[in-house]
Amino acid sequence: MKRPLLLLALLAAPLPAAAQERPGVDRNEGAFGRGRMGAPSRGYANPSAVIAAELALSRDTATRGETTALLAAAAPEAVVFTPKLAWAHPWLKNRPNPSAAPRWQPRAVWSSCDGALVLSRGDWSDNAGHSGWFTRLWQRQEDGAYKWLAQTTGPLAKADAEPDMIVAEVADCPARKPRGLVDEPRKREKPPKPVKVKNLPPLDPLQHGGASPDGSLRWEAKFDGDGGAHLEATWRKDGKDQALPSDG
Repeated sequence: MKRPLLLLALLAAPLPAAAQERPGVDRNEGAFGRGRMGAPSRGYANPSAVIAAELALSRDTATRGETTALLAAAAPEAVVFTPKLAWAHPWLKNRPNPSAAPRWQPRAVWSSCDGALVLSRGDWSDNAGHSGWFTRLWQRQEDGAYKWLAQTTGPLAKADAEPDMIVAEVADCPARKPRGLVDEPRKREKPPKPVKVKNLPPLDPLQHGGASPDGSLRWEAKFDGDGGAHLEATWRKDGKDQALPSDG
């Protein structure tokens, strides 16, 4: 099977040399459950790293099974629809792998300006003849690696052919205030430590969400009264807030 060409249509300015030397690490990275911010680091948006993470997840799914691969690639605060929302790690931990493993094929990714959150969208198919679409949100960790934070999926009559190009875009960056407008220097506060899997707080089974530290991408996972599972995301692009493709 022909492998897709990872030709990225990046609609953003060229990255500084420092970002090219250390891709996938950001000075505003962190955990986003309930609006908390994690420890700062250095770096810039790197949507191609999420394309690589998607392809790695697909390979691991084929090798070890869907549940095992998803558990290994889940962020500590990842959530799943069961169909109501639940923390991913305890829910996936003791579940068996389905007999048919899906093959994930990303088609587009959208990154926050700071690179802390990236939404991916694509198709899946399995060896049992099933196919569908998926939307997955990725979060950058303290070590610069990306882990998925939330996902949703649905059926399609037939998966499309592999794309020749996987589109990657970056949100508008927030305007920076001139230093002269700041009356007093900011006090440096120690950021809260990221939540560990064993210390996860109670989770609202109907809705959960957050945002990138720079506010350029926001997300919400919610379970509605009709039994529907939705992963919605909004980002800042071309000077206005826009909804990103999600369900269906």
